[in-house]
Amino acid sequence: MAEQCVALKSNSPEKTAIYKAEWVEKSAELPAYCLVQGEIGKRVEVDNVPYGIQFELRLPEQWNEKFLFQGAGGVGGVIFPAIGKLYPHGASGANGLNRGYAVVSNDSGHATRDLVFTADPEARSNYAYASIGKVTTVAKQLIAEFYRKPSKHNYIMGCSNGGREAMMAAMRYPQEFDGVIAGSPGFRVSRSVLAEVWDNRALLAVAPKNGDGDKILSQALTQQDLDVIANGVLTRCDKLDGLADGLINAWEQCDFQPEMVAKQLGQKKVALIKTIFEGAKNSRGELIYSPWAYDSGINAKGWRDWKLGDSQTAQPNSISFKMGLKSLTHYYLAPRVPSRDPLSVDLDQASEQVKAVGSIHDTDQVDLSAFKQNGGKMLIYQGVSDPIFSAVDLKNWYQSLQQAVENPQHFAKLFFVSAMNHCGRGATVNDFDMLTALENWVEKGLEPESIAAKAGELYPNKAKQIPLCAYPKVAIYQTGEDPNRLTSYQCR
Repeated sequence: MAEQCVALKSNSPEKTAIYKAEWVEKSAELPAYCLVQGEIGKRVEVDNVPYGIQFELRLPEQWNEKFLFQGAGGVGGVIFPAIGKLYPHGASGANGLNRGYAVVSNDSGHATRDLVFTADPEARSNYAYASIGKVTTVAKQLIAEFYRKPSKHNYIMGCSNGGREAMMAAMRYPQEFDGVIAGSPGFRVSRSVLAEVWDNRALLAVAPKNGDGDKILSQALTQQDLDVIANGVLTRCDKLDGLADGLINAWEQCDFQPEMVAKQLGQKKVALIKTIFEGAKNSRGELIYSPWAYDSGINAKGWRDWKLGDSQTAQPNSISFKMGLKSLTHYYLAPRVPSRDPLSVDLDQASEQVKAVGSIHDTDQVDLSAFKQNGGKMLIYQGVSDPIFSAVDLKNWYQSLQQAVENPQHFAKLFFVSAMNHCGRGATVNDFDMLTALENWVEKGLEPESIAAKAGELYPNKAKQIPLCAYPKVAIYQTGEDPNRLTSYQCR
């Protein structure tokens, strides 16, 4: 197969340059495979900035006759190794390449995480959606050339922006994929980025000052504050599913309010928490994004990293502050205003100015009829304690899908994970295998009513197993049974 691999370099698909096609022998971590690296649509703009969609394709010696598109993350600009890494963080199952998949990854059409690419219209469209279709076409051609036959089943899998890409594939390329896995999807980023402005303003308004008079955003809520809230939520709601185990499966029933811990927090921080969790609003008091669910994962590092960071200087280092706010002025606002301070934007005006980009970038439409008619299957999962994309927002989208499509559960299923932060972080049951569940659904017709989940690295009870139930059902503990066994819970 080594000769077939090298031959790919001299037989490039249209508008594609193959830079590398070399055989890689089996290692302790990975099987033997053909490594292909190339670029689609290479061009140089008038400002001498080079653009193109750089990709990596790995073709295993022992092929399972399937193709896996590995979603990107963040704002793209990086080619992650095309191994088909399983998400969420904490998943212990074998990656796609070790399962025999031909796996492709790409940089979304720009070679840097710096947002300068947003000045180029084609780079913007590649990032929003077009790179998915272009890379899929080239990857399938190379797969057919190498193996002398096309792939039998085609999947796309990703988390965060990669989860958005998976949903985008179902929307725009419904005939290209048999199944999609969308984890913690940024499906309405043009709106969630406005919430980041709202949240950061609220945090800075109460943040303490250092000796130089600079506000320290990371200390607007201390770890003690977050522990108080998490413990308050657990005290109020942990037993709603029949068992006090740190997981609030029946999270929609949780009626915790910050006033319940006012004695420990103080009124100023109670008001801050309510401002954030009730959702960003315009000047008329109307929601411009979504409320948030109170959940026990608020005191985890994954929540702090996104919302607060740990900088002790005047320069915040939360992911929201460093990446989210900048993306608003560079990409989501139309027209772009990259030199503007994101915290100074008028949210009423911005709510209108993000609509143009949102129309090509967001994946909140509910017309998935073409994907459904093509036999496509979709699995979506989301942490209830996700600090950047609201579980409530995703729930509302799925409820809209239920109203728009008859029996959507027969092609699209949603799973929530209590205490889980973005893409799997947190003290929770974040060890589960969505890819096997999707394979069984697509290839064997086994519709998943639940997904088996095990304790992750930070969850205190390492023996814990619990089913993640397809929404709207939740896992309810059967009193008297072993709480560490899957069969001790019913989805209802």
